[in-house]
Amino acid sequence: MTKTGINEVPLPADRAFVLQFKPAAENGGCSYAGRVEHIASGQVEIFYSTEELCTKLKVILNQQKSGSGE
Repeated sequence: MTKTGINEVPLPADRAFVLQFKPAAENGGCSYAGRVEHIASGQVEIFYSTEELCTKLKVILNQQKSGSGE
């Protein structure tokens, strides 16, 4: 199954991440806390919300773009 445009733009390996989420709260709530690991650099960040996840992804990608690595 393909979506429009997905095959038109290559997905560079240096922009690949692994996301690991903590189990949902026992009260049945939805939890978005966990860790994100940048595959190319091995950099790991912990996040406690979707907003924090997005911020950490941007920081890692900007570091890679600028060549600072860390």
